Amino acid sequence: MDENYFLYDRHQSKNKSLIVLVHGLMGNINKTWGKFPTLVKNDAKYKNFNIARWGYTTKLSAVLKYRLLSLIPIIGDKVPNVESVAETFLSKIEYESNANGYRDIWLIGHSLGTLIILKSLQIAINNENKDIRIRYNVISYLRKIILYASPIKGVKMNTCVSKIHPQARYFKANTDEIYQLRNFWFDLIKGKKRSWKIIWICGNRDRKVINLNIDELPNVFLTNCNHSSIVKPKNQNDDCYNYLSQ
Repeated sequence: MDENYFLYDRHQSKNKSLIVLVHGLMGNINKTWGKFPTLVKNDAKYKNFNIARWGYTTKLSAVLKYRLLSLIPIIGDKVPNVESVAETFLSKIEYESNANGYRDIWLIGHSLGTLIILKSLQIAINNENKDIRIRYNVISYLRKIILYASPIKGVKMNTCVSKIHPQARYFKANTDEIYQLRNFWFDLIKGKKRSWKIIWICGNRDRKVINLNIDELPNVFLTNCNHSSIVKPKNQNDDCYNYLSQ
């Protein structure tokens, strides 16, 4: 189900606002978020929003399967890297925006999902600055980006997973890819080059990613969560949920 799958939790044609949740490395379109989608759906503040989750190939079992298939030259290596996943996500959001007439879009990511969101928007912005035919209207209607446990500064531990998983290799702290992505967004945010509100939510018990400092960028918040629980609020009073309305 997770392979480029777009799942609506609420899809009403009258709604012209959209919230999309993107899971992280080896995450799951269902299990990653716990009660999160239901809490948003039942919250009166978001009654005019359609709500969706997007999934992609990232499970280790799928990666190992594709690695085995890559030994067959005709089939090749089908494991999508972060950039290809970001391009697919961008195309899907653009399609949904145009098909449904969305004029208010919020993107919510967890862990690697935050990098997919940021990379997809970087692609859209770079295309906007080039003399090419591809233009993404979605960036005109984007209003808020909420990033949970983002590895924008890299991860604390480089495990054996990074040796076999092409997506895990992306966010090692010393890679060119994460360095360039981080510099792009730090420059854009500090230069106030976009009107989007970008919120960073970090867990003080997160043992996987290198957290942003609260004074490093605007709208960086620290909550008492680990890497997983940060996107599993128990109710609408949880801090990690209430940051949506910041």
